[in-house]
Amino acid sequence: MKTKRCLGCWHLGFLGFLTTVWLNSFADRALPQNTPSNIQADDTLGAESSQIIQNFQGQPLEVITGGATRSINLFHSFREFNISEGREAYFSSPNTDIQNILARVTGRNRSEILGRLGTFGESKANLFLINPNGILFGKNASLDVDGSFAATTANAIQFGETGNFSATNPEVPQLLAINPSAFLFSQINKTASIQNNAIAPTGKDPAGFDAVGLRVPDGKSLLLLGGNVSMDGGQLNALGGRVELGGLAESGNINLVLDGDNLRLGFIENVTRADVSLTNQAAIYVEGTDGGHITVNARNVEILAGSLLSAGIGQGLGTPETKAGDITLNATEQVKVEQGSQIRNDVFPNATRRGGDLTITTKELFVRDGAKVGTNTFAAGKGGNLTINASNSVQLIGTSINGRSSLSTFAGRGSTGDVGNLTINTQDLLVRDGAEISSSTLGAGKGGNLSVNAIGRVQVVGRSADDSFSSGLFASANQGSTGDAGNLIITTKDLLVRDGAEVIVSTFSTGKGGNLTVNASNSVQLIGTSADGSFSSGLFAEATLDSIGDAATGEAGNLTITTKELLVDDGAEVSASTFGASKGGDLTIKVQNLLVQNGARVTAGTFGAGKGGNLIVNASNNVQLIGTSADGSVASGLGTPASRGSTGDAGDLTITTKDLSVRDGARITAYTFGRGTGGNLNVNASNSVQLIGTSTDGDFPSALLATAQPSSTANAGNLTINTQDLLVRDGAQVSASVFGRGQGGNLTVNALNSVQLIGTSADGRFSSGLFADVRGRLSGDGGDLTINTRDLLVRDGAQVGTGTLGRGKGGNLTVNASNSMKAISGSADDRLPSGLFSSAQPGSTGDGGNFTINTQDLLVMGAQVSTGTFGRGKGGNLTVNANHVQLIGKTVNDIDPSGLFTATEQGSTGNAGDLTINTRQLFVRDRAGVFVNSRGTGNAGIMTINADTIRLDNQASLNANTRSPNKDPNREQATINLNTQNLTLRRNSSITTNASGENVIGGNININTKFLIAPENSRISANSDNFRGGRVRINAQGVFVGNKLSDVSNYITATSGVGLSGSVDVNSPDNSSLQNSLTELSQNLIDTNALLANSCIVRSQEKQQSSFIITGTGGLPNRPSDASMSNYSTGDVRNITNENTSFHWKKGDPIIEPQGVYRLWDGKLVMSRECQND
Repeated sequence: MKTKRCLGCWHLGFLGFLTTVWLNSFADRALPQNTPSNIQADDTLGAESSQIIQNFQGQPLEVITGGATRSINLFHSFREFNISEGREAYFSSPNTDIQNILARVTGRNRSEILGRLGTFGESKANLFLINPNGILFGKNASLDVDGSFAATTANAIQFGETGNFSATNPEVPQLLAINPSAFLFSQINKTASIQNNAIAPTGKDPAGFDAVGLRVPDGKSLLLLGGNVSMDGGQLNALGGRVELGGLAESGNINLVLDGDNLRLGFIENVTRADVSLTNQAAIYVEGTDGGHITVNARNVEILAGSLLSAGIGQGLGTPETKAGDITLNATEQVKVEQGSQIRNDVFPNATRRGGDLTITTKELFVRDGAKVGTNTFAAGKGGNLTINASNSVQLIGTSINGRSSLSTFAGRGSTGDVGNLTINTQDLLVRDGAEISSSTLGAGKGGNLSVNAIGRVQVVGRSADDSFSSGLFASANQGSTGDAGNLIITTKDLLVRDGAEVIVSTFSTGKGGNLTVNASNSVQLIGTSADGSFSSGLFAEATLDSIGDAATGEAGNLTITTKELLVDDGAEVSASTFGASKGGDLTIKVQNLLVQNGARVTAGTFGAGKGGNLIVNASNNVQLIGTSADGSVASGLGTPASRGSTGDAGDLTITTKDLSVRDGARITAYTFGRGTGGNLNVNASNSVQLIGTSTDGDFPSALLATAQPSSTANAGNLTINTQDLLVRDGAQVSASVFGRGQGGNLTVNALNSVQLIGTSADGRFSSGLFADVRGRLSGDGGDLTINTRDLLVRDGAQVGTGTLGRGKGGNLTVNASNSMKAISGSADDRLPSGLFSSAQPGSTGDGGNFTINTQDLLVMGAQVSTGTFGRGKGGNLTVNANHVQLIGKTVNDIDPSGLFTATEQGSTGNAGDLTINTRQLFVRDRAGVFVNSRGTGNAGIMTINADTIRLDNQASLNANTRSPNKDPNREQATINLNTQNLTLRRNSSITTNASGENVIGGNININTKFLIAPENSRISANSDNFRGGRVRINAQGVFVGNKLSDVSNYITATSGVGLSGSVDVNSPDNSSLQNSLTELSQNLIDTNALLANSCIVRSQEKQQSSFIITGTGGLPNRPSDASMSNYSTGDVRNITNENTSFHWKKGDPIIEPQGVYRLWDGKLVMSRECQND
């Protein structure tokens, strides 16, 4: 009894000491007088049992004394431990040595903490509340502890190797004198959980904001360890300290680490965890001056309905030495952050030093309905890194009234700290319905890098339901920032971006844009637009405009895609661009196969003063561009544009692949609409290049284009194609043209095997072909067009052309076809001839370019090859160097002749160019011809043909007719010069230099030949209708015209319609002796019986004869005038056999062919075979 009284006196004395200090705080709170809380000590501690003083000093307060002291630890044990609403319970620390107060509940009911739980006394001890049946913190619950606080449903707390303090095995070992080391879960109560609903006020945080809920002293730890842990609207506060939530669903141990008076849990990998959930605006706050960690270890973590996890350096807090703590979520199954909830680790305004990191490790992460997970800096401190490790998947979905679902690292306006990096490691990533993953800066600090590593696939899909946000991945330097944007790297197997979603690296200000790099081991698919078509799905690297239309001055980043299969479809885009004065980034694509179709586009361009980036495509297999958008307004394509109003140069476009196909209205373009120079377009296709057809509506021909558009004042770039085979058909086109004031680029085709240009568009509006034109009235000179190939085919209305419509000079056209060049037939509707043209078009003042053909065999059949002028400029020269030249037939509608032309057309004033043919054989037939005509007021050109043989047949013609007087006294016009071994004209063929019009002299004809043969009403004339005839001069060894000698003057003329005849000079030996000396051959000119021996050939027995063998090369002579090259050889004559044979061949017997020609003893030659020895 004395002992009790003394013990009680000691307690009363100790509490009396606090009456004026500590108890005054209770009076200040003026709490109601309630029934005492249900706190019942058990007897497991024996004489050291806990003592409960109820309604202490008349206050709604229970004071707990007694307990078992073991060195630094004080143990309490209760059958029931509850604190009623409006009441308080405090544990007393009797001496300064006490570091830990441990209270267990051995009964079967959970603890309900509805009021205040605290500690007081001589030390600032940590408080542990252990109840395996569960613990509830009500809405008005609060903490008033001096150290850290841990609430757990564990069965026991381990103390190293010395034993444990157990709620289910309540015996207390005597040597629990060390710090606790683990929580033991040996008898799991499946219904036991920890629930925190506390929202009672707890004063101000260090930044001056109101705090509510459970709170430990700043810098201390607050641990809730279940079973399941849930927070329904409740809040936890360990400002600058640590909050840890977690639990086990099966037996196991959780390590406890004490760092001074800070507590930390250690979860091992092989335990089955319980769930943690926060809902209805539940919150955890740890931001402060320093530290501030949040750790959650669970099976499933749910942060729902506006709930919040917040760490970082509070507003105006921190020192140069401080660093914010980290947020770590580790869930073996799922983490869900939904319904506007947030997890954030921030450096708040006016704070200093670095923010903490945020790491989530789980199997599946869901961020939905406007939820946000991020690290941010609003001050000088660097933002922390955000790292997601999700072994299965990460899904970000949707928006809310608070914004879009997001994973982000961010630097706010006015901040100077760098943004943290954002890294996602997962199997599959899904971002959809307006959600985003971003790393961006609005301040002076650099943006963080955004890295996605998805072993399976990355899907970025759609826009928000209200169409306000595109789903996307973003790394940006935003409006007003001066820092550079970070890089964005996606590494995955398959990437899908569709339905208006975007992946963007950008700068809106002075900082540089980051690089966008996609490495997809299998495929990248970019598909579609937003529902209204306003936003294209795609990948973008931009230096762009801010919200008020000001252009960024920082350089755009580069965009690189590496994958096997790249699909850009249905209006989607891949773009590297600049809208400002800075340089645009390069766009590099490394694939096996690239397919761009249905109005999709891949571009690297400039919209401002900066130079556009280059577009580089390396496709080991093929590149295909197909079709247009569904409404036909946008062609699928690759391009490097310098857009309207821009002043920067466009970048170059280079394609390296095996096969390139452009069809159904798709196009590849390098063009300028502004003052900047157009880029070069280079195609390197080791196998083939095919351009086929037009768009469905016929408005867009499939095309390769390097052009300067009408609004441009700059030069167009060059267009070069290197391939094995080039096919352009059904209205497709390849063009290097200038519409503006600049110079046109050169078009060069190097095709080792063939170039085939075939047909027109279905409606006949577009000829398939190659073009290098000056199409603007004020344009500069056009570029040259050069074709280097083995075989060139132009047919069915296809065309090759250089020309000028303005004051610029047309480019030169050169064809080097080592084997053959063929221009054949017109279009299917007979409206357009096939052909190759170099011309100065109506209204032009510039000269047309020259046209040179170098080939082995040239065939023009139903087509035309020409240079000419329709305007004031001079037509170009046409030069043909070929082994064989054939010109056959007429062109469309059987009206215009096929052939070679240099002409001035009606209404023109410029001179025509000259036409030169160097060949072995020129064959012109069936109304085809060679023409150097003038139909305008300019001079006709001069035709010069150097050939071994010239043959004109069936109304064929060589024509240099003119309507214009000669304007140049120092130069002839409408002159034909023929230098040949043999000149033949048959069946009404002609050579003419006739003149019509006032005071127009007939042109001259100069023929130097060995033989001139012109029967069957063929003619040579240099006549003039209204003035003096021209001059015909012929130098030949033989001239055979008409049917008799007098026909020369009838068929070779230089007459005048007004009596002023020109001259005809024929210099040839007298061939009159041949007149009428030809004899018609008999039908049986050769007696075949005299040439064939009816037996084999043997030598005579009477006399041995020697043999003589004649050998020759065989075949026909190279030219008709050559001697025969195929003399018969003679065989040996053998001895005759003794056997008498007689053979008479009759119909039906086998034919034994002779083996050679044999010379008999009398000199006679016979055809026979050798006899065989039996």
